[in-house]
Amino acid sequence: MASHRTQRHSVVTSDGAMHIIVNTGATTGALQLYSSPNNGVSWYNTYTLVGTQTLQANYTVSTDDVALRTDEGGNQYLDIAYDQETAEGGVNALMFTELAYTPPPNAMSAPSWAPTARYYP
Repeated sequence: MASHRTQRHSVVTSDGAMHIIVNTGATTGALQLYSSPNNGVSWYNTYTLVGTQTLQANYTVSTDDVALRTDEGGNQYLDIAYDQETAEGGVNALMFTELAYTPPPNAMSAPSWAPTARYYP
């Protein structure tokens, strides 16, 4: 069962796969994207947001900062904006990552996400 906080950071792609962003508390790559192509039976770590180290900062993603969109060609993208906070709680930088989605070949394989753009202020 996913917590309410995790559900707020989730999206479902057109193929029915579920995707959630989790702050794992890892010392490197704290924010990770997990995907399930089969209604939660299997979960795969499909992308790690680079530069999110919990030893240096806390990372938060607000509900409004995760957006799944589809372009006119039917390609799907996940846009993620997140604050990099200092240890004192102040915002150090706003980070942005756009990921392009590739559906899995079958329900027991992991989908993939590839970065298309990364912006720093």
